[in-house]
Amino acid sequence: MVNWNRLEIIWDEWNKKHVLKHGVRKKEVENALKGEIYVKRMGEVYGVIGKSSGRVLFIVLAERGGNKVYPITAAIRKYLIDKCVERIEKSKRKIEELEKKYDCNYAEFISKISNAEGLKAVEKTSLNWEGDMTEWEYWGNELKEWKARLEDILMKL
Repeated sequence: MVNWNRLEIIWDEWNKKHVLKHGVRKKEVENALKGEIYVKRMGEVYGVIGKSSGRVLFIVLAERGGNKVYPITAAIRKYLIDKCVERIEKSKRKIEELEKKYDCNYAEFISKISNAEGLKAVEKTSLNWEGDMTEWEYWGNELKEWKARLEDILMKL
């Protein structure tokens, strides 16, 4: 199984040229694989979505043992994948804002408001905690839904 934090990318003339045919440079593939990625095993290969220079890339990698991977292709994917990634990132940002505001995750927040002492502490942070709770739940559901859509797209590739 590949450790995605310790990738060894195998390049040769063929895959460098093939990736470039799709308008993607070798360095962009490498940068995308170093950032936050979404990985889906697709039979004998991995489908990976990552970002480089603000562009969303879809990269197909063959496993070559250990942490070695061989890029088969990389392309700038359809608008739909871009939108999924955009919504996932927005959902994560909104959730992080609320986690920072209340200094806890959603499950911990729910636990806090379940008792009088915790509720008083939450009310000191914001009197609009009920609105924040609703928003937090919304963004959590959004995150799950967009990740599921992205996975569905990857399954159909």
